[in-house]
Amino acid sequence: MKKLLLILSSILIATSVFAQIGTFDPTFNNGGSLQTVNYASNAKIIPLTNETALHINNVGMPGTPGDPFGEENAYVNKLTNDLSTIASTQSFVHPGFGNTIEGIRDFIIDANGKTVVAGSKQYDAMSYSSIYIGRYNADGTYDNTFNSGSFYEVDFSTSSMHTDVFKILQLSSGKLMCIGKRAGNANLLIRINSDGTIDNTYGTNGIYTWNFMGGSYSKIHDAIELSNGKMLVAGSEYDPMNNNIQTAFVARLNADGTIDNTFGESGVARVTLGQNDKASYITSMALTSNGSIIVGGMGYWTGSQSWDVARGGFVKLSADGVYDATFGTHSIPSDYSGINKVRVTANDEIIAGGHISLSSIQYSLFVFLTSAGAFNTQIDTDGMITESNFPNAQVQDFAFQPDGKMIYVKSFYMDNFNTGLVVGRMLMAEGTNSIEETNENQIVVYPNPTNGTTTITVAKPTSISVRTINGTEILTTTVESQKTIDLSGFAAGVYFIHTEEGQTVKVIKE
Repeated sequence: MKKLLLILSSILIATSVFAQIGTFDPTFNNGGSLQTVNYASNAKIIPLTNETALHINNVGMPGTPGDPFGEENAYVNKLTNDLSTIASTQSFVHPGFGNTIEGIRDFIIDANGKTVVAGSKQYDAMSYSSIYIGRYNADGTYDNTFNSGSFYEVDFSTSSMHTDVFKILQLSSGKLMCIGKRAGNANLLIRINSDGTIDNTYGTNGIYTWNFMGGSYSKIHDAIELSNGKMLVAGSEYDPMNNNIQTAFVARLNADGTIDNTFGESGVARVTLGQNDKASYITSMALTSNGSIIVGGMGYWTGSQSWDVARGGFVKLSADGVYDATFGTHSIPSDYSGINKVRVTANDEIIAGGHISLSSIQYSLFVFLTSAGAFNTQIDTDGMITESNFPNAQVQDFAFQPDGKMIYVKSFYMDNFNTGLVVGRMLMAEGTNSIEETNENQIVVYPNPTNGTTTITVAKPTSISVRTINGTEILTTTVESQKTIDLSGFAAGVYFIHTEEGQTVKVIKE
């Protein structure tokens, strides 16, 4: 296991260690990490260019006498890497509802380059929340074409059910899917038209409420729209068929929001990431080139102590929700570990981020697996890289920049009143980064994965076709030497670029 310590970073900068996978990028904040702000929570990051990114920064303040709950304000910040000094942040968008405790839980860059945010708010520690969705132009001004210039809100303040939101997606139709939860009740799936109004053709008044296994305390942590318009959702729920234990699941929904009973067992695949009689949670999932599903999270085990311990783990399901025994179930070989984010690279290798406990100290963690599910010892002796430069840190999110480097955000805490977020950048090497190149070096697709456009470079002129994992052709064109294609109008998922010479390159649309 490779351990990266802040105290060593100044020594390593002068060496060639930065040519290795998983080491700090010396051109980012002088080879270190950037602490964005104190009292920050919730972490997601989206690179815009090689030197800019957007990230969530919900800024909370410690409670005061008479106000033990404190305050929280929601921001999406723009991060800029100033190569002459250090990285710096500037406020990008802030809903600014006023007199509320508010938080942005997720955001996306849509097909038009606008920023869509989803979050929840409440007026004090005892009141119940509302879900809000809004859209900003690329310059940070509010998009007045969205819901007539205001946020769309779903108010549950009279339902006696605390409400939150966890995921926002742009669907291939251009509509938005907002996924949240009402405590003790069920998941909420809310579909919004592209103009910011509710889609009343979906569910009941635009909302579906699901408990996928007939239990309670269900929570969706991740969702992916497939190229055929169906959607995968993953999370956990108290399962009556599993002694009401919190059980991890992946479910597949039809495009109209109903459960697809052809997936798993009656639409649901139950997943065990620990012992069979203990809880499991899925926090993230990703697709391979053939549509298989990689899930990551944590499962509980009985350790050497009398209490249960959690370990991060991975499982692979087929595209139809069947457990892949050839991949197996893989756990982080350390108690009190967990996985927060999983991504599959262009060559089907797996990278995950989370945390691990070593000698009673919590380190942030990156895990590298081969496409077969084995820990990738080409990265390090055990396929894991840890960092202890901030206390009790864990990787919350990471993404590939256009140049293939990995930008990531970590959370940390020293006590309840001293928490924060840290942004860093890591060097990656060919074979593990987001660039996929054929052996004959005839075609290069970059960036890959992509949020929309991707550039194809060829050694000689050729005709190409882009197809879904089901073989449906969605685009054809000729590339003389280089051409940029736009996949922003298509659903997130895996596509294949075929050349007339018979070469094939997988491209992932996020």
